[in-house]
Amino acid sequence: MPDVLTLKALGRGVVLLNPRDILEHIDLFMGYDARKYVENIIDELEYEEKEIEKRMDSDLEAYEAFLSSNRTAFQDVLDCISTISEELAKKRTDKKRITKSIEVIEQIISNQI
Repeated sequence: MPDVLTLKALGRGVVLLNPRDILEHIDLFMGYDARKYVENIIDELEYEEKEIEKRMDSDLEAYEAFLSSNRTAFQDVLDCISTISEELAKKRTDKKRITKSIEVIEQIISNQI
């Protein structure tokens, strides 16, 4: 969205379509050195903004990976619980199979902590 600034030296408003448009007016009224000074500040701020966006994207990707890992772990735990439930429903339970499922659940939990 364009901004309108009133410049005292001109006695009227100027339309700025982006932050860099002010550089022309700084150059015109204050000189090249002032323009470069402000331009360097804008460059630094734009660089910092890009770096922050990269970190936010990286953090978001890490969080999404964490959620995906947890979802997979819970699905694996549900599979083990299903195996245990099936064994408990039988007349003759296979304690080794139940023990193995419990060990798998313990390992999954250990990996997620």
